[in-house]
Amino acid sequence: MIDQTLRAKLESPEPLAAMNAMPLVVDLPAWATTDADACIARWTTACVTDNRAAAARAAHAAVVAVLDRLPPDAEDCVVSRAWVDEQLAAVSAWIAAPTSSHQQLAHACFDHTRQTRAWSDFDLVDGWIAEASDFAVQTVWAGALDGYVTAPPPHVCAALAAVCAVRALTSEGVDPNQAVLRIARAILHALDSAA
Repeated sequence: MIDQTLRAKLESPEPLAAMNAMPLVVDLPAWATTDADACIARWTTACVTDNRAAAARAAHAAVVAVLDRLPPDAEDCVVSRAWVDEQLAAVSAWIAAPTSSHQQLAHACFDHTRQTRAWSDFDLVDGWIAEASDFAVQTVWAGALDGYVTAPPPHVCAALAAVCAVRALTSEGVDPNQAVLRIARAILHALDSAA
């Protein structure tokens, strides 16, 4: 269950101002420069704290909230919808049964080469969805499994998945404030459903 003060921030007359008043406890990457990025990162991190299960649920919810932007038969995309669906299935499997084998499944779904072939057009909706999905699978294994990539802690991965989901929406022209609220509400619903 989500903390009532965090829920109240979303229900306040000025939800983004309330969210932006929270401390920023994660280091955002150089590309995360907007107020919307910091706003959703602050709120998501506070929601999940150091709880891996909450982080996985939040990141999963953020990706699902924008998945309709990546149709199953989309062509000329950074990644295929099937690839994102596979990652989300791995996260879902771990959420349902948080076992080592499900962590390994999520680890196997992570694209360890993405940094060497990272897309450079930061306005691609599918690129942002791909990044959000990668951060979602990292919430499951970060700090628990060794690998080629050292992932940030789960709460940071969840915050970055939420930032990428907001970016996917704003890349399509959604108002940043509305994008933050949409992703925050999806996360709120996922965390409430887990209670």
